[in-house]
Amino acid sequence: MKIIGAFCIVFATSFLGFDMSNTLTNRTRQLKQLIVSLQMMEAEMVYSKRTLQQIFHVLRSKLDYPITDFYDNLTKRLNGRVTNFYSIWSQELESLRTISSLTANDVEILQQFGRTIGQHSAHEQRKHIQLTIYHLQLELDQSRDKQQRYATMLKTIGFLFGLLIVILLF
Repeated sequence: MKIIGAFCIVFATSFLGFDMSNTLTNRTRQLKQLIVSLQMMEAEMVYSKRTLQQIFHVLRSKLDYPITDFYDNLTKRLNGRVTNFYSIWSQELESLRTISSLTANDVEILQQFGRTIGQHSAHEQRKHIQLTIYHLQLELDQSRDKQQRYATMLKTIGFLFGLLIVILLF
């Protein structure tokens, strides 16, 4: 019976370590997707001259969860009459934050971008997109660095912490 309990403790702490490591990996992947989506948005705005709803519709089909849900929800919410796009953007960003591995800083960068989207000429909008991509790229670089430093360590610490608990209990 003690062996089963010890196994459960080590398994649970190892799982926590793997879960924390997975969060770092997911954040890196999601930041990459956001950067790609902004690059695609820039191309659609500048060259295709599509509306925001059409752009979001295109983006949702080319990305993975949870970023695709963000653009899908934006597309759906733009079907009706829109008086304040920024409030819709903010609400959907908050939903994205709860289901993704993005940090508050990542979301703040996107919030700032949301204040300007669709309010300027294509040339000005392109500058705002490039600035947002630059800031997200900095976050991506930091995320990759954290992932390289801490991902394996978190997995190992989870396992070793479980062993420590088992040793202390028995």
